[in-house]
Amino acid sequence: MSISIHRFIKSEEKANTYLISQMGSNKVYLIDAGNTKLALESLKTEQALEAIFLTHDHYDHIADIHHAINRFPNCMIYCSSYTQKALADSKQNLSFYHGTPVTFVGPQLKRVKDQQLIPIFDNDHIEVIETPGHTEGSLSFKCQNNLFTGDALIPNLQVVTKLRTGNKIQARESIQKIKKILKRQEVIWAGHGDSFTKEQVNWENYLTLAPKE
Repeated sequence: MSISIHRFIKSEEKANTYLISQMGSNKVYLIDAGNTKLALESLKTEQALEAIFLTHDHYDHIADIHHAINRFPNCMIYCSSYTQKALADSKQNLSFYHGTPVTFVGPQLKRVKDQQLIPIFDNDHIEVIETPGHTEGSLSFKCQNNLFTGDALIPNLQVVTKLRTGNKIQARESIQKIKKILKRQEVIWAGHGDSFTKEQVNWENYLTLAPKE
């Protein structure tokens, strides 16, 4: 059964949080946690947040993580090992510099690796895809015909690699990996901006752009 995706935008940084639901199921899932407040306000009484999938550790993608856990304390949080470490350090995840330090440690955190399949709903899964470059621990997540790329690929923008553990070579390799994985007409849901398809990307131009230092 197909999934439904709703986008909630963190106003200051324009970062996207995605809510995934499926007809006939009370389970919902989030991609990133920058704006869980609005996402969870949209839930029906019977719906419950099962898990959050973090693309990376930066503040605009984790800002509301405590809000989600306070409401759904048994919610799992899937992330890379690097992101798990960064969540415990407000300077490393950049929240300290926004004046609202965020740190999180807890049994809800589950480290994941490339090509790992995480069951969702009753008969579906999310595939983990390692896409470092923006950060060492950047992940993308594939579900049905949808790929959530975080900041590893944003529509026609250079990948920012100037922040801690950014790497322009890895960023380009990750974009090539994403291009190879994507099939025609599959939808890309980035960490910022609108959704788009593989056919809407000028890959030749994109891959020759030097990522931002």
